[in-house]
Amino acid sequence: MITFYRTRPHPYQSSSNTFDDLYAKFLEDIERLDTWDGPMIEALRDPPKPLEIPEHPANRTGGMNILDLAANVENRSSSEGSQFPDAFILSRLSGPEPRCMDPLDLELNRQVRQILHSGCAICPKQDDLSDCGFCLSMTYCSQEHLLLDQASHEKICGLIVAARERAEEWRVKLEQDPSQPFRTKVGELHLIPGAQRYFAELSTLIELHEPIRHRCAVERQLIFAFHIMYMSGIDSYGYRFKVPALMMRINRDQECYDFMKWRTNQSEDPNSKTALDYLSLRFANPTLVNPIIPNPRRDFVGYEQEDIFEPIDVFSPETPIMTLIPLCLVKIRFLVDVQRLHLAVRAFGDKLNGDVLDLVLKNIPFTKQIAEKKDLIKSAVARRATMKALMGQVLKLYRKVKSMNHLVWKGMAWLMRGDTPWPSEDHTLVEEMEAQVKMNWESWIETPGAITLLREIMTKAGDL
Repeated sequence: MITFYRTRPHPYQSSSNTFDDLYAKFLEDIERLDTWDGPMIEALRDPPKPLEIPEHPANRTGGMNILDLAANVENRSSSEGSQFPDAFILSRLSGPEPRCMDPLDLELNRQVRQILHSGCAICPKQDDLSDCGFCLSMTYCSQEHLLLDQASHEKICGLIVAARERAEEWRVKLEQDPSQPFRTKVGELHLIPGAQRYFAELSTLIELHEPIRHRCAVERQLIFAFHIMYMSGIDSYGYRFKVPALMMRINRDQECYDFMKWRTNQSEDPNSKTALDYLSLRFANPTLVNPIIPNPRRDFVGYEQEDIFEPIDVFSPETPIMTLIPLCLVKIRFLVDVQRLHLAVRAFGDKLNGDVLDLVLKNIPFTKQIAEKKDLIKSAVARRATMKALMGQVLKLYRKVKSMNHLVWKGMAWLMRGDTPWPSEDHTLVEEMEAQVKMNWESWIETPGAITLLREIMTKAGDL
């Protein structure tokens, strides 16, 4: 059971606050960027600390200990299976009164996007790693560390191996079909007898990888999901909505934005269109990747990228809430990166020459799209204008999602994820909220500052 506490009104909170007022306040905050004290940017000069690997098995099999889940989100997420009565309307969510801070406060940038582990499961080493020889979803720097992790990794590893073997059996059966469906039925494989069992086993593989907090596991989920969407003409598992969060977790923000824009703006029914044409046009052909033991480090092929800074009006008015939530996070991630760039220029701009400064700046933003935009590097005016535009887009997306389901942002702010992987057609607002949080919460908490900014917006809008 989750207990909610009522707090005193926030200083900025007012019943007469409109989003225009909030936006004007955000613009004032941006204008004060150049007046902040120098000591507040010291975090940018500190090297990122290696992620501490917890020893408890729950931390790799569904536990919530990701940087202690932002101090356990003030201990208000309770449990993974929190449920609410259908008629229950979330009251004013609160706790101890949140610290009053500017929504673009530098505190948003004091963490480095390092939460999803990518090195050895036991130590911070990042080089000369070897995959687990069985599940291929965890990496180790030595045989000794593999043995040290065996007790906590053994169970999930065995389940993944068993599911992969079952999927392999169905793949072999399909390959033995004289019609060669993997070559002749691309996008229509779901029509072949036995294909649904094959897709079901791949879906099981994706679910088994979900609790593993490692980049390899996320990359494999992405590969399996792309393969299912590429080969099947029916996305019955809803991976077109789950893929964006997976992309952001491995810092493929641009590809995430491109995928969402393409899928949303299809003139045909996106449920039947799926990802066949998109993957054929923009990414390496998934049929060339072994669907059972894929290469998770295979990069997407080059293609013309969309403008991630463009107004959200380019998205269809019928864009579903499942797309609007990750779209809002993409905008926040780029907003935070532009802010980091702005602070870095202020910190080092008068101390380094042009070539050295360019080299430093290209390694500070998380996204290469920002690092490669020379106008942002050279012009403070351009950076402020970009931050204003992105913040305005975030506020519009916040208001749009709230109008579709007023519980979603409250659930995301306190990570109220339930056990429902996908809501039924006659789902309640609470069920939809829990499903959306379950689908997106990892990508949000793995973006330093995202939950903080969301709570600040909610507080100033009177929603928290």
